[in-house]
Amino acid sequence: MIELTNISKVYGDRARPVVALHDVSLNIATGEFVSIMGTSGSGKTTLLQILGALDAPTAGSYQLNGQRVDGLGDVELSALRNRTMGFVFQSFNLLSRTTALENVLMPSLYADAELPLADAEEVMERVGILHRRTHLPSEMSGGEQQRVAIARALIMRPSLLLADEPTGNLDAATGEQIMRLLADLHRGGLTIVLVTHDPLIGARAGRHIILRDGCIVRDETHLSSGGAGEYAARSATRAIS
Repeated sequence: MIELTNISKVYGDRARPVVALHDVSLNIATGEFVSIMGTSGSGKTTLLQILGALDAPTAGSYQLNGQRVDGLGDVELSALRNRTMGFVFQSFNLLSRTTALENVLMPSLYADAELPLADAEEVMERVGILHRRTHLPSEMSGGEQQRVAIARALIMRPSLLLADEPTGNLDAATGEQIMRLLADLHRGGLTIVLVTHDPLIGARAGRHIILRDGCIVRDETHLSSGGAGEYAARSATRAIS
């Protein structure tokens, strides 16, 4: 599904460049559940933004489902995101004056493709939040708001879900519920890429990519047939001394 080749991202000018990503190459297959981990400043959020076509690389190429993404115009990128991707963020990003149901339907309005209420209610039921469809965000708990955000991410039936610290604003018990929900969605066939600084959250994915100083330093796949904590190294693209 995803093919990144020699991706670099540099901010600032020539006098004071800030290298967020350096020569990152990465393939993600359809149906994978991948966590991207690293300390603050490692480049994990920048990588997610490039995967989500929210930012453009300084160098390198990005293909999604065989389509070249880097170099597309704003209108094409917007259509690609709306058609292919769902986004879940740490801060929920719900519209405060609209109901849960209206928040879920919002992507269809941006796509100028009105969906039946039944479609929104179906996806809300799937994530366990249908009973809150007429409530405002301020009337819901953090976990309920995140479920609404996940339903909103799913309303256009994307093939790729990108989650940036989806449990970061939640207590441990509620975060566990959200991770179980993401695992259920993955078992249903959804490709998920999750960014987290928490190794316990990252370990829930089937594949773990570790970034340091803008480089992939470890890429491991969990062996479901092995014991707890047993991993197989896929690659180490760069060693950090």
